[in-house]
Formats: sequence, C-alpha cells, structure tokens
Amino acid sequence: MKSLILLLVILKCLFATAQYQDKIDFVRGDIAIEPITNEKRIEGTVTYEFKVLQDVDSVFLDAHDMDFSLVRLNDREVAFSNSGNRISISKNFKKGKMHKLKLVYSCTPKQTVYFLGWNVDGINKQKTPLTNTQESPAKQIVANHKQVWTQGQGKYSSHWLPSFDDMQEKVEFDLNIRFDAQYEVIANGELTSDTTN
Repeated sequence: MKSLILLLVILKCLFATAQYQDKIDFVRGDIAIEPITNEKRIEGTVTYEFKVLQDVDSVFLDAHDMDFSLVRLNDREVAFSNSGNRISISKNFKKGKMHKLKLVYSCTPKQTVYFLGWNVDGINKQKTPLTNTQESPAKQIVANHKQVWTQGQGKYSSHWLPSFDDMQEKVEFDLNIRFDAQYEVIANGELTSDTTN
C-alpha cells in the first residue's frame, strides 16, 4: 500500500510539473550567439517574451550544462535555480501578464553543435599510430573546410540555447550570429541585416 501511495505522489508531481509549462506561452525569442571555435563553446544571450495563460508559481527552460552570468525578468535581476538540465525562476506569475526573460549564458555542448575542422593545425603532417601514414583524405577535407553547425530542430537545442525540449512549443525566433567575417553564416529564415565590424 505504501508503494502505491508513493507511486501516486511521484506521478502527481511529474504531471503537475508538466502542466505548469502548459500555462505559459513563450511567444518570441531574440537570440544572439557567438561560437568560440577553439574552445568548442557557445556564448549567448536570449530574451524571451512570454504570456501567462494561468496563474503559476514558476517558469522553466531546458538548459543542459549551461552557466548563467545574468538572469533578468522584466529588466530586473532575479533569483534562479540551475539543475544542470533546466533553469527555473520561482515567482508568482499572474494570468494575462506579459513578461520578458533575459538570459546571458555560456556552454560547451556535448551534442547538437558540431565544430568540424577546428583545432587541427598541422593535421597533414600527423601520422596515425596504427598505419604510420598520413591522416585520411576525409580528415584532411574537414580540416580544410571549417564548420560549425547545429541539429535538433524543436528538440535538443537546449544543449546550445536555453529553450524547450518540446516539439509542440512554437516560438518566433530572431537569430543574430557573431562570427569571423571571412566565413559564411547560413541559417533558416529571412536575412534582415549583415554587419561587418
């Protein structure tokens, strides 16, 4: 009997947590990121606008292995908790209110961001220990065509952006990518500006 009660309590907690996010509508996200290729790291800022659909006492975003240097709610610093998988802000949010949440963060993604061809200076001179020959042509091609790219549309983006591991969450994003001007940056959507500093 005790096991059944414990199971019911755990299930109630799990479903209650899932329902909270259903009571928030994230409408828009302004993202600014800078890939730091030699460290395989992302530095970024994201500002979300969200509407409270029903009274709740917290808001969360999925955020895997991220460090947050600033968290602001409606232009004021706010206390937060970071579990390593999720960032949460505990506050009484009232139905019908709009809010802005700004997060400044950095992360070294373990998946969904790939830094290909970086940190391979001198790859053509190296020999593999097994064959005592030069690196394979495929590795040489990667070394000569440096890339940074992501995967995980709608899921797993939370490894490089505080976001939602939920395919049903729909948010309009504006993306600003800061990168070395000698490289080409490609993204989905409409290019609204291209600035070289």
